[in-house]
Amino acid sequence: MNIKIRSIEIDKAITTFVAINLDDGSIVGKCSLKIRGNKTLRYQDAEVIRRYRGNGIYKKLFLARERFIKRNKLDNYRIESYCKKSTLNLFLKHGFTIKEELFLVKKSTSKKEILKVV
Repeated sequence: MNIKIRSIEIDKAITTFVAINLDDGSIVGKCSLKIRGNKTLRYQDAEVIRRYRGNGIYKKLFLARERFIKRNKLDNYRIESYCKKSTLNLFLKHGFTIKEELFLVKKSTSKKEILKVV
């Protein structure tokens, strides 16, 4: 699969990165970067379509976001992000540290809350 990453500036505070499958032109993944106050960046909205997972697409999106930060001289900003266990090692490899453990909370159609430690 041949993938190209494109960045789209939504507004002055949000840039979205999309992974495009060049074989058929479909978008197979995305992630965003939000510039917040106090020299803080927030990584957000990362997703790779299920059938394309395991092909290194998230890593390409992650690295595109990192290059964007360097290219735009934002590397002196603090970066905040939430991540899943499946991407934790990538974050750690790139200098992130674990600040706290979060919980994924889901409410089922039977109106029971289901709690799961992430």
